[in-house]
Amino acid sequence: MDKHFPTVGDPRWPLHFALAWILTRDRTITHRAKETDFHPNHPREGEISYDRPTEAWRLLYAKLCSGEVPAWTHPYKSLADLKVNRIEPADIVGKHWINAKEGPPFLRAQKMEGGTKVIGKKIESVYVSSAAVLHFFAPGDPSVEISSDQLGEPYSMEGPGYIGLTEAAYWIASEQGSKRIILSMPDSWKNTFENLLAHIASGDIKVIGRENGRGSPVEIPGISFSGIAIDYPYADPSIELMLGRLPHLSCTVALQDNEDWVGGYNDKLFATGRNANHTPTYSHIQVLKADILKAFKTADADTAPAGERKKGGGKEARIVAVLESKFGGKKVPEPALAPRNILKSEIETADKTLGTISPLTMRNAIDKYNSKAK
Repeated sequence: MDKHFPTVGDPRWPLHFALAWILTRDRTITHRAKETDFHPNHPREGEISYDRPTEAWRLLYAKLCSGEVPAWTHPYKSLADLKVNRIEPADIVGKHWINAKEGPPFLRAQKMEGGTKVIGKKIESVYVSSAAVLHFFAPGDPSVEISSDQLGEPYSMEGPGYIGLTEAAYWIASEQGSKRIILSMPDSWKNTFENLLAHIASGDIKVIGRENGRGSPVEIPGISFSGIAIDYPYADPSIELMLGRLPHLSCTVALQDNEDWVGGYNDKLFATGRNANHTPTYSHIQVLKADILKAFKTADADTAPAGERKKGGGKEARIVAVLESKFGGKKVPEPALAPRNILKSEIETADKTLGTISPLTMRNAIDKYNSKAK
């Protein structure tokens, strides 16, 4: 059979075309897209998208599961082909999709043999309705963004101890959780990091890290952060930073799990640029919370207008209040923990001023409520 070479005018698009369109809303880029251009991770329940391709795939996958974007195993040939090789929404289930090393996640067929599910062969090609993609991801709509709504509220700066540099920057940029920011846009971070690094360079904020990425934390001279380039969180680095030509600060994503942070996903300072081994001058960079609070604390949450998210009076605290009313001071039962999306929808309906609740914020609120409940 002749190999089909897709174009943007086709009634059915391969997955990488759909991802390219959702990411860019640009027909030229979509037409030139290749399978290996994007490597999104397949979304899991409650998981947060930390990069734009994964977020694009999460959005598309939801439409595939609902059946709003039809899918087939072959490109369009004729009207008679509309019901042939159709992948039913019931077959588009999370467990069928496998993360690929290159390109979008792929689908594995499953069949029943003697009451046991057997993994079938890989379905090499999945095609989706281009008309449906264009309808739900219209040309005039903004391209995919990673926003603070998905990430949830920043960690508190109250109390003793240190916190990751990017986590402190997120607290500052989001104004303690009251302001929505687009995480994937460097402009969302530029002023925050300029002010934060200026305070560090002036000695106002104590900063520590692991020298050469090893050993126990040591204090880092503040002057090391003066005038250096920044590889912003969630953004693509410049060519100069990728090639290691400039001294720079390499930022990680905010709100890391401790295991990931210890394992290498942390803020790093390359004081002389990247060497052949990519060994940082300092890794695991943290700042003293008390110094951050002193330098950047804004108005108290109690004085903020109604509906704004301030730490201590933000979404998590308001969700906890709804949980207290719903469960009467008793812990959220196990059956309600599993289908969190249902519980989340109920809370969003009960308090419409909360808006959309991110999975992380929901999880943190339940954990906070359960820690005090009976």
